[in-house]
Amino acid sequence: MKNSNKNNQKANDPELSKITYLADPENNIFALATILTDQVARKFKAHLISNYNFTLADWRVINTLVRHPNLTAVDITNRWGMDKMIINRSIKRLEKDGFLVRQRDIADRRSYKLTLTAKGRKLFIEAVPGSIELYKEYMGAISDNEQKELRKSLQKIIAHLEALPD
Repeated sequence: MKNSNKNNQKANDPELSKITYLADPENNIFALATILTDQVARKFKAHLISNYNFTLADWRVINTLVRHPNLTAVDITNRWGMDKMIINRSIKRLEKDGFLVRQRDIADRRSYKLTLTAKGRKLFIEAVPGSIELYKEYMGAISDNEQKELRKSLQKIIAHLEALPD
């Protein structure tokens, strides 16, 4: 009975309610974004492995280099917020399999610029239609207008966070 009374006190405490509200993953946008990202990554990774024998990191490297050739591993790591060792392993595997080439950066002899080969571009072109279909399936829960608003809001939050000091 005492515990029940204690729980009621917590529920009626406005300061505690405010704190616990944002601590609850169902109410915290960043927690929801993490859950969403994990679910999408898990499903998309299964698609990539079963259809192309690729990891999610492989796809992110290829996808990035299609739009932004001549980036470094650090550039790709920063763009995706991924662990640099995961990206480096992916780059080595993609280079070994002939999907990309590394060339020493003239401006910074310590790093390499990365470029897709014809084989890498061909794989991207083959994989995109399936990726688009999955994207549409995943986003099918909300309307086009809701997607536009969500995208706009997320871009705003990202820009705000990038402007804040670390």
